[in-house]
Amino acid sequence: MSPPTVASILEERLSALLEYGKWVLVAYGWQKPAYGSSDSVTFGVMTCSIDEFPQVIDFLTRELDYDFNFGRSIPLPQMQDLKNKYSAVRVWDFPLPGFSGSFDDKHGVRLVRDTCAKYAATRWLERGVALVDITGFTQVGPTRQLASIMSLNKALNTAYARLRRISKAREESGQQSLALNFQRSTTGDGYYIWNDTWGGHGDTMVLALLLLTLSVLEHRRSEAREHPIRIKAAFTVGEVFCLADRGVTWNDEGSQIAVGPATNYLARILGKAVSGQFLVGQFSRSTPEGFALGPSDLLGTAAALLGELLPPDLVAQTEWHFDPPGTTVRVVDKHGDAHHCYNVVGHLGNMLPTAGSQLQKLLVRFGVPLDPSQSIETLRFVQDGDVRPL
Repeated sequence: MSPPTVASILEERLSALLEYGKWVLVAYGWQKPAYGSSDSVTFGVMTCSIDEFPQVIDFLTRELDYDFNFGRSIPLPQMQDLKNKYSAVRVWDFPLPGFSGSFDDKHGVRLVRDTCAKYAATRWLERGVALVDITGFTQVGPTRQLASIMSLNKALNTAYARLRRISKAREESGQQSLALNFQRSTTGDGYYIWNDTWGGHGDTMVLALLLLTLSVLEHRRSEAREHPIRIKAAFTVGEVFCLADRGVTWNDEGSQIAVGPATNYLARILGKAVSGQFLVGQFSRSTPEGFALGPSDLLGTAAALLGELLPPDLVAQTEWHFDPPGTTVRVVDKHGDAHHCYNVVGHLGNMLPTAGSQLQKLLVRFGVPLDPSQSIETLRFVQDGDVRPL
C-alpha cells in the first residue's frame, strides 16, 4: 500500500473537523517548524458555524481590510490572533507530514489550496463572470426545453473546441497556451460561466467563449431550421462568491456554484434584454502591473485572439462597437433599481461546418443594434440577424 499523500491526509482531517456541513472553512494557513527542527509543518484551518458565517466574514473584512478574500491562505499565527478577538472564530491545527510550507513548492501549495477549496466558500473581488440565457424557454414544452439546453451546450462545445485549436497552435509555435479552465453553474434556462484562472487573461477567455457561442447560434438560426434557439448574454467583472458543489453525497468534485453582487447584476440587466442581445457591464479590473482594464480592453483582446487561424479577409472584417456609441444603456430592473451597461454589437469572422461538414468562411453579426427609427428616450433594438457567406 502506498503511503498517504499530503492531499489525502488533509482531506481526512478536514472531513472529520467539518462534520455534516455544520462548519465551514473560512481560511487556511500554516507555520513552519523552527530552523533545524525535524517536526512537520503545523497546518491550521479557520472555521465557523454556517449560522455565524455572515458575522464572521464582516469581522474578518474589518480586521484584514477590504481586500480579504475568504477561503484563501493567511498565516497560522494571524489566525490564532483573530480567534482571540472573536469567539465565533475557531482555529484547528495539526501536523501535515510531507508538506514543506514553501511557496516555491507550487505543486504542494496547489494541492493544499485545491483540497481546502472543497470545504470553503471563496470571495473574489474582481472575477469575470458571464450569464447566458435561452429566450422564450418557459413558453415551450419540456422536450423542447431539453432540446434547447442541448443546443446551447453544443454551441458552447463548438466555441470551446475553436479556442482549444487556437491554444494548441500557440503551444506548437512556442507561445503560451490559453487559460481555458471554464466553470459553469446552471440557472435552469442558461448558465453562469467563469474561468478558474484568475486575472485579465482568464476573463478575456470568457468573453472569447461568449463571442464564439453567439456566432455559432446566429449561424444556426440563419440555416433552415424549425426551432433554432436564441440566447441573450451579459458579462461583467465584479465581486463573486464561489462555493464547491460536492453534491448530496459530499463525494462529487469539480463543480462549483457562483453567487454574489456580480451575478445579481447580470441577472438584473439581462432581465430586460431582448433575444440576441449582448450586454457588458461598466467595470475596471486591475492588473499585477498596476494598470486598469475596462470593457474595451478585454473585448478588443478577445476579438483579436479570435482572428488567429482565420483567413486575412475574415480578420479584416471582424469588428465590434458599443451601440449607442461610447455611452451606456440604462436598465431599470423589476425592483425599480437602475443599472448601466454597454450594448455590444459587431461582426465576427468564423469558420463553421455546413452541410457535408465542410468548413465555410462566415461573417456573423452578433449582438442587437439600436433601431434607428426610434428616439433615444424609447430605445428599441433590431432583432434581424446578419450572416454573410464569404
